[in-house]
Amino acid sequence: MKFILALLTLALCACNSTEFSNFARTEVESYPMGNGKHNVYVRGNIFADSKILKDAFYKKANELYPEGFVVESIENKTTKHGGDTNPALEAVIKKE
Repeated sequence: MKFILALLTLALCACNSTEFSNFARTEVESYPMGNGKHNVYVRGNIFADSKILKDAFYKKANELYPEGFVVESIENKTTKHGGDTNPALEAVIKKE
């Protein structure tokens, strides 16, 4: 029994956080606000970290304003979904 427990512990320790980032998922929504501004909201699952959220945000912002954009505000948030607390990011951007 101790051998199996040691083997399981070793297997779990061998996993690092970069392997778990393969399971990260994001949902990105954008809403026009008028005056050339957009609200961009990015939600991640429990495997997503702030870097993954920011990458998804910049991808969407570049789709909206390929010529360039200015970030007016950006805020890290959390959401509750199915009892889990998931990271989120909300930003307001405008054309440069």
